[in-house]
Amino acid sequence: MPFDKKEYNRLHYLKNKEKLDQQHNEYRKTPQCKKSQTIGSWKTRGLIDDYEKVYQIYLDTNNCMKCQVEITGNNKHMDHCHITNLFRAVL
Repeated sequence: MPFDKKEYNRLHYLKNKEKLDQQHNEYRKTPQCKKSQTIGSWKTRGLIDDYEKVYQIYLDTNNCMKCQVEITGNNKHMDHCHITNLFRAVL
């Protein structure tokens, strides 16, 4: 009988569900995970650039780069050119 990796992974998850869910939830709270999710979201939306540099700008920006209004909560948005897909500003 050939080895079925998909079935093995399913059984392993069911056997260790509680521990794996706890590890996953702890990882989601880390800065590394938040960074990965943010950059992944930018890639999905078409932003291309030096992600490390742009992410640092994103973290450091507290005011809109166009009108200087303070950014509160989760209201940061990435402006990018839809022709070149390069980052322009945090709004």
